[in-house]
Amino acid sequence: MAVRGADRRERTGARIKVAAPPPHLTQRVNDKLWFAGCVKDLLGPAALPPSYCTFGPVGLAGRLGALARRFERIVIKIPDSAGGAGNLIFLSELIRRLPPALLSRRVSRLLARRGWNGGFPLLVGAWDCDVLASPSVQIWIPARDDSLPVVEGIFDQAIGDEEGTFVGAMPCELPESLRNRLAGEALQLAHLFQQMGYFGRCSFDAVIAGNDAATALPHWIECNGRWGGTSIPMTLANRLLGDWKRRALLIVQRTDSKNRPCSLPAALARLGPLAFRDRGEEGIVILTPAGLETGTGMHLMSIAGSTDAARRQALAAESLLRAEPTDGRAGSGPR
Repeated sequence: MAVRGADRRERTGARIKVAAPPPHLTQRVNDKLWFAGCVKDLLGPAALPPSYCTFGPVGLAGRLGALARRFERIVIKIPDSAGGAGNLIFLSELIRRLPPALLSRRVSRLLARRGWNGGFPLLVGAWDCDVLASPSVQIWIPARDDSLPVVEGIFDQAIGDEEGTFVGAMPCELPESLRNRLAGEALQLAHLFQQMGYFGRCSFDAVIAGNDAATALPHWIECNGRWGGTSIPMTLANRLLGDWKRRALLIVQRTDSKNRPCSLPAALARLGPLAFRDRGEEGIVILTPAGLETGTGMHLMSIAGSTDAARRQALAAESLLRAEPTDGRAGSGPR
C-alpha cells in the first residue's frame, strides 16, 4: 500500500519536499482561458487568435454567431482539457444557418461527447486556417531564486486531425527569425510563471499563422505545465546522446493504427539492427510498449544523422512492427 506524503511526514516527523510547482498554480497554467489571458496581457492581443470567455448557453450562442460573421471556422475549447481533446470546431456557414436555440443544443451535445460536464466558462475563438507550422517550445523553469528559465528546444508538432491531436514531433525547421521570436516570447511567459512560483517542466504550443514565413506571426494556443509527449523523449535523448541536438530526432505516436499484438522483446527482435544500442549514435527507441502490446499503435523515437534519415528509419520501423510474425504464430503478444 502506498503511503501518502502527509502520512509519511506525520509518522516520521521528516520534512517532505516535492520537486513540483504548487498544485493550484499548475492547474491555472494548464487552463486554456487563463493562459490566453496571460498571453494577451503580456504579449498583446495579436499574440493569439481572437478569443473570448463565455459564461452560459445564451452568451455562447451569441459569441458563436458574432465570430461566424468574421471568420471561416470557429473553435470552442474546454479550458482544462489536454491538447485537442476538448476542441470543437465549426464551419461558420453551419453556425449562421442554425437558429440560436438549436445551435446551443447541438453544441452542448457535441461538447458532452468531448467530456464536458456542463460547466462554464468556455473559451470561444477564431480557428486559424492558414497555418504554416504548429511549433512547441520546450522550457525548463528553475526555482525562482536559482536562475532564469531555459529554452531547451523548439519542435514542430505533427497534428493528426482537425482538432489538433498530437501524433509526433521533430526539431523545428522554421526560419531562424521565427524561431528566435518563438523563443523570446516563450521566455517572457516562462519568466512570468517563474515569478508566480512555477517550477519544473513546461511547454508552450503555438501555430504560425499566415500565408508565408516572411509575414506569418506566432499565435499562442496553450501551455502544458507538465512533462509531455515531446519533453520526455527530448530528455531521454539527452541521456542517450549527451545532447539531443547532436543528432536528428523524430517522435512518432500512433494511437489509431492496427497491428498484430507484439510483446516488447518480440518488437525489439523485429527491429533487429534498427534498434538503438547502448552508446550508439542512431536507431529506434521504443518509448512506450502499450500500443504494440495491445495492437493499437506504436510510440517510438527515431534518432539518425539527418532529418531525412530519421524519417526513413521511422518508416522502416513502422513497417517491421506491423509485419506478420515470420513463424506464422499468433501468440507473439503478451500473455
